[in-house]
Amino acid sequence: MKLKTKVYIAAPYCLRNGLKSIYTSLKQSHNIQPICSWIFTNDEEMTEEDAIRDLNEIYECDKLILVSGEGSLGGKHFETGAAYVLGKDIDIIGSKEHIFHELSKIVKYKNWDEWFHLNVKYKHYVK
Repeated sequence: MKLKTKVYIAAPYCLRNGLKSIYTSLKQSHNIQPICSWIFTNDEEMTEEDAIRDLNEIYECDKLILVSGEGSLGGKHFETGAAYVLGKDIDIIGSKEHIFHELSKIVKYKNWDEWFHLNVKYKHYVK
């Protein structure tokens, strides 16, 4: 039995509510296991414990998906750098924000639809 690919989503905190449907879609697939619990937090006061939890999830993941072009605030750049140093696969959804997005190991996608079409296998066809 093939293990599921563990995926961490790095994005601005302000997008977390919109990412809940993406998380649910990933969870419904038979080849992806999302591990990005920050999406379900409501804690505006960020703590060291929150940062360590996120770093542990990045350490555990197989792939980090960066949502780019949606504002430069947040820890997404730090998280992406950590994933890169750890040798994780990195996908970017959206526009290029800086020179590091040109690294050959990073795979770029225009939007979530393109990413899902090329990466996700469902148990049943989802329209």
